[in-house]
Amino acid sequence: MATFQIKQGRDIKLKGAAPKEIVTLSLPRQVAVVPSDFKGIKASLCVKVNDAVKVGTPLFEDKHCPEIRIVSPVSGRVAAINRGEKRFLEDIVVESDGRQEPQVFRKFSASEIPGLSKEDVEKTLLQSGLWPVLRQRPFSKVAHPHESPKSIFVHAMNTEPLAPDVDFILQGKEEQFQAGLNVLQRLTKGKVYLCAKHGSRSKALTEGRGVETHYFMGPHPAGNVSTHIHYLDPIHKGDHVWYVEAQDVLRVGSLFLEGVYPAERVVAVTGEGAGRKFYAKTIVGAPVSLLLEGSSLEGMRCISGGVLAGKDVGKNGFLSFYD
Repeated sequence: MATFQIKQGRDIKLKGAAPKEIVTLSLPRQVAVVPSDFKGIKASLCVKVNDAVKVGTPLFEDKHCPEIRIVSPVSGRVAAINRGEKRFLEDIVVESDGRQEPQVFRKFSASEIPGLSKEDVEKTLLQSGLWPVLRQRPFSKVAHPHESPKSIFVHAMNTEPLAPDVDFILQGKEEQFQAGLNVLQRLTKGKVYLCAKHGSRSKALTEGRGVETHYFMGPHPAGNVSTHIHYLDPIHKGDHVWYVEAQDVLRVGSLFLEGVYPAERVVAVTGEGAGRKFYAKTIVGAPVSLLLEGSSLEGMRCISGGVLAGKDVGKNGFLSFYD
């Protein structure tokens, strides 16, 4: 365990941070999955308009690697498949029936997970549609299941302006998080690095077992996964390093412990234009209008993701898969 002090960089001070309170929002009437969120994936549709779906039903798969599936975060029916120029697949909109009926996958006890084979772990992640939470550097593409990374990084901090506090989000979720870490250890012969903010209090970030924990401090980009890789396991020609967001480690742990696709996501609703600033517990693909209900958005950008690298999705857009 080591602490790294980053001295070069800059913190941009913006108004509109969210107070530390998590509010559970109602299930959205509609959600959307956007294929362009998944770098390196060429989408091949698995559904058509009006098809019935469950939580975990594949919506599309990778044309070049069909094992990689992107699934529905809600149960209901496919309301629209929207295309742009040259029939570019823009998004798949699913109308929720409010029941959240799940596809059921194999589940494991916490004591079983450390003994699973790499093949068992890959099969569960691929069949459930949760595999895309794993991305590789360079290029931040969805990780390829037939490759083996030299290491895996858990990205558990963010120093972008108005970014959510990962330490706060993980408090009280140690069991799920550790289960997720145990799953990641089965996917590489190398190390799993847990990178968190110096001063983190959550036991998930201070008492992780089977991983190498390191802390970073200083101005942005101290919280970038590229910074962590540079200091701990630099990428050389031909190398692949995988990384995963801390909240997605929770989702991986939940999948293996409960046997259903976990669609939950906690996001920070921030910025001067937000009528209400708070941490929202919602689901992947939720509409921005639900998160910004009651906000005056005239002349404002609605950004999914960080201020520096996020995407302006507009007031009628949807929360991106990785945001």
